[in-house]
Order: sequence, then C-alpha cells, then structure tokens
Amino acid sequence: MFIEIAGPNYHFCACHFIAAAHLTEPLHGHNFMVRLRGTFQKLEEGLGPDFDQVAAALQATLRPFQQKILLAQHNPYYQVLVQGHEVEVRFKAEARRYLFPTAEVKLLPLENVSTEGLAQLLHQQFLAQWPQDTFLKCAIHLAEAPGMAIIYEGADNDGKTK
Repeated sequence: MFIEIAGPNYHFCACHFIAAAHLTEPLHGHNFMVRLRGTFQKLEEGLGPDFDQVAAALQATLRPFQQKILLAQHNPYYQVLVQGHEVEVRFKAEARRYLFPTAEVKLLPLENVSTEGLAQLLHQQFLAQWPQDTFLKCAIHLAEAPGMAIIYEGADNDGKTK
C-alpha cells in the first residue's frame, strides 16, 4: 500500500541559479510543487501512517525553503562567503557577484541547486523525521513548472538509487 500527499498546500517559492561547466544561469525563481508517495506495510490494527502526521512532516520539510535564496555550498564555480548579516557569492571565472541578506539565504549541502538535487535533499529530510522502517519506499515528485518535474525515489532494499 502507499500513501500520497499532494495539492496546492505542498509548495515553496524560492530562487536559485545553476553554475556548471556548460551552463551558468542568472538568478531566477520557481514556485516548486511537491507530491509525496510513500509505500508502507500495514501498521498496528491494519492502519498505515496517519495522513495528518505525514502531511505535517512534509510541510515541516518544505517550510525552511519558502521564500529563500537557495545556494549550493559545494559548487566549484563560485565561492560562498558568510560575513555577519551578509552572504556573498563570488564567481571564479567571471566578474559577477551577488550580495544577499543572511536571513534570506538557505545554504544547501549540494554541488548545484538543481531540481534533481533539491528532490533528493527533500527526500532525505522528510525521511529523517520518521522511524527507519515506517516507509518501505518513498518518492518525492518536485515540479519547477507545470509539466516539468523530477521524481526521486531514493534507494530500494538493494541499495540502488532510483
């Protein structure tokens, strides 16, 4: 069996940019829509995880991303410097730089703030709120625009990432 949580309440608005060897995007934003699907074994008395608890955990996962500038901490094409109330981004191969208020930035343990990386990070942060055996499998569907989404399913019992 599986549980699915989706709808207009499961979203966050944030901005980011990609910096890679073949592509450097300007700073831009998305209204990310999120859907969660978790496969579970029946729990006590034939029940699965409580809808309200799963929905609340998904909301708690998304809340820190809402209206933030998302920056990758491990990108080889720019440097992130946190100095007091400011976060500076200095690009290594060009004269471009950004300066943001610290309160508006969320630093992420990623190489790039891509939809792929965000989906995997949201998956990890959602599952961290549950006992390990609650979900047999869990998928995060992250859409950056209508019809444009990444689905991250995590690892099966064999350890292979989907």
